[in-house]
Amino acid sequence: MRIVVIYQSKTGYSKEYAEWIAEALKAEVRDLKSAKKMDFSTCDWVIFGGGVYASRINGLKRLRELLGGQEGGRLSIFAVGASPPGQRNTGQLIEKNLKDWPRPVEFYYFQGGFDPEKLSPGMKLVIAGVKRVLGRKLKKHPETLTEDDRLFLEFFNSVHHHSDPGQIKDLVDFVETHIGQKDTP
Repeated sequence: MRIVVIYQSKTGYSKEYAEWIAEALKAEVRDLKSAKKMDFSTCDWVIFGGGVYASRINGLKRLRELLGGQEGGRLSIFAVGASPPGQRNTGQLIEKNLKDWPRPVEFYYFQGGFDPEKLSPGMKLVIAGVKRVLGRKLKKHPETLTEDDRLFLEFFNSVHHHSDPGQIKDLVDFVETHIGQKDTP
């Protein structure tokens, strides 16, 4: 059985999860760039993961292009974001990223982290701009700040690391159950 875990990672959190998943399933692991020339029809299961940026899963559009019309096995997708897991996050990510996906997909969300030092210069500028706007709003009209605004200001002012290999359990269990490596309860 050929299982391939592919990831797109800007800050390292998606790569970390991809490596944990590949190790648990004894699967190949590749970054999206190196998967460019893969023949996906030889894969029994493809697992893809990418970071979340503005409710979009990084690299997912490129993966879809690479898969094209190639027939292959099952597909699971995981997203890694700074926010804690929850129905709101999951529902929004599915709606924005997978609503019109051409084949069935199992979806998982894992909490990664945030480290300003790992951001690209462009992302640093975007976050600085949002912080500046919200900072002005806080000074002039603090009553107009939403709960999300307050959480943004609090969160993006410090380093957070929430990656945990325990978060991959449901995905690994699902794959193992469906490939016959794990007994069903």
